[in-house]
Amino acid sequence: MLMIIALVFISLAALLHVYIFYLEVFAWEKPAARKVFGEVSVEELAITRFFAYNQGVYNLLLAIIAGIGVAMRNPALMLAGAGSMIVAAAALALKSPKHRGAAMKQCVFAVIGVVCLVVSLQSA
Repeated sequence: MLMIIALVFISLAALLHVYIFYLEVFAWEKPAARKVFGEVSVEELAITRFFAYNQGVYNLLLAIIAGIGVAMRNPALMLAGAGSMIVAAAALALKSPKHRGAAMKQCVFAVIGVVCLVVSLQSA
């Protein structure tokens, strides 16, 4: 049962990171992204577009790793993908106190998934 919960939550984490990829790569200067990431000036958006694009690609790669892990039921890939999501969220929270809420939203599915995965592996 815990393995199924882990698969569900790691899948949700992967889907969330695909959505973040979309926002950072394709919608950075559009209202949807501005609503999620906060209202900033058009000039700031233009300056940060390159960085958001690069970060979006990283988010997609994490989603792909976790997603392949789920599809293959491979614990190592699930831990690599979801664990990296958790570390990235922790880095954001530590570096920018005003973004701690966003960091929590970014990693909650991954944390639940990883905890369930590790517990299920320990009890197997």
